Amino acid sequence: MEYMNINKIKFISSDNQLLSMYYDDKYYPSIKLKRCFPFHDKDKYISVCESENNNEIGMIYDINELESKSLKLAINELNFRYFMPKILKISKIKERRDFAHLNIITNSGNKQIKIQDIPFNINMYPNGQVIVKDVDGNLYEVDNTYLSSNDKNAKFIKNYI
Repeated sequence: MEYMNINKIKFISSDNQLLSMYYDDKYYPSIKLKRCFPFHDKDKYISVCESENNNEIGMIYDINELESKSLKLAINELNFRYFMPKILKISKIKERRDFAHLNIITNSGNKQIKIQDIPFNINMYPNGQVIVKDVDGNLYEVDNTYLSSNDKNAKFIKNYI
């Protein structure tokens, strides 16, 4: 795989808040940035795609090599796209059939979520990060301090990892 020439990339934000790009003297009016595996290396292996048809334009090895304005726009775009609240506490759990209804307190406020197929949607990764996926496809990271507590609802999560 060949990576994009970092010196030929210039990201710009258009008036309608879309991310645009000039690359090798070609203008792309609306693009998306996507993280590729491994996710723990958040600034590396960034796929650049056209928004309209999802065609990949290329891959950036490390966004930290971008010039400062483009870097700031890239980081903002990735943080927006991959926003993942952190679960600080589970205040209530109701289990029904293969669903769990959770009232959670996150670093972004309180929320009610529903998890289906619980064993498949609560996962621990090799770096120790625990991720919960709700029925809408939203991802939540479970705070490690909470997870290691004796809270009875934290034990619910621990049973599945």
